[in-house]
Amino acid sequence: MMQEIKEESGNAMWFILIAIALMGGLTIMLSRTSGTSEETGDFERTQISAAEVMREGKALEIAVDNLRARGCSENEISFWHDSDGNNTEDASDDYYNANSPTNRTCHIFQPEGVGLTYETGWTFSGTSRVLSLGSDARTELVASFETNISVCMQVNTLSSIANAASDAPSEDFDRTEFTGTFGTTVTNGFTIGNTSTQLDGTFQNCSKNTGGDYIYAHVLLER
Repeated sequence: MMQEIKEESGNAMWFILIAIALMGGLTIMLSRTSGTSEETGDFERTQISAAEVMREGKALEIAVDNLRARGCSENEISFWHDSDGNNTEDASDDYYNANSPTNRTCHIFQPEGVGLTYETGWTFSGTSRVLSLGSDARTELVASFETNISVCMQVNTLSSIANAASDAPSEDFDRTEFTGTFGTTVTNGFTIGNTSTQLDGTFQNCSKNTGGDYIYAHVLLER
């Protein structure tokens, strides 16, 4: 009788140990699955964010093309928006362009022009050029947007641009507000593709500047 009890106790203990082992394995598997799901979710969100900034850049490019097709000169294109909120278009506002028609038909962000909605974070400049685009002596009209390393690298991946081993390409370019006048002197310091050759000839790209900021750039007008 005692032998039977010992055998039953031993069997019970064996089943308990097996159950503990199975529970441990299940916990590890669920933990790994959860981690993989989070990583997959992060990657998908990064892809969506990268695609969104690229879509906005393309929309701005198309808007400039539309204004040019209507007869607006490159110096008349205006990115004006009522930045000080006083309902008056004047030099106190960002991107005020005195060259632009007063009826606002050459404005990107006004209904008389294209009617796009200004999105905070975008900058527009005419003082840098992209290597191998247009004339070596002329600067391009460029829209830029500050983002983060993950989105920046994903933009380049979607654009078939090589990133560094674990970072975006390094590059610096001028982002002075465009108010109707383009840069008159082109230097290597203001040339996209001068430091990182994989950006040479690209209409859109993302790079890391010397300050550590990640900047998406989209050429709106090749000159």
